[in-house]
Amino acid sequence: MASKKSAKKAATPKKNGTFLTSFDGSTFNTDAKVLSAIPAGRELEVVSITTYNNKKKLDIRRFFRNDDDQWQPGNKGIRFDAKSAEAIVDTLSAKKEIITKELASE
Repeated sequence: MASKKSAKKAATPKKNGTFLTSFDGSTFNTDAKVLSAIPAGRELEVVSITTYNNKKKLDIRRFFRNDDDQWQPGNKGIRFDAKSAEAIVDTLSAKKEIITKELASE
């Protein structure tokens, strides 16, 4: 028998302006500025600007529904400072064609 947690489906998040306030009616408490929330099976891959140790960071993290049916950030993720985030965005933009081609060949 599937557990309650594994039976949940990832929902498309609802946005209020640029801040994510809820996913499918579930409250999500954060001051993060969500740039994107992409369904990934029963989870969400969330790209956001967060504050960590009083510094703004680019955060890419998987979210899951906990036992109370609330979205919660998981351990799978990565956080970049401003300099690293700028370098990554520049690299991805410059190499978009190569990335798209290589990933499409799988």
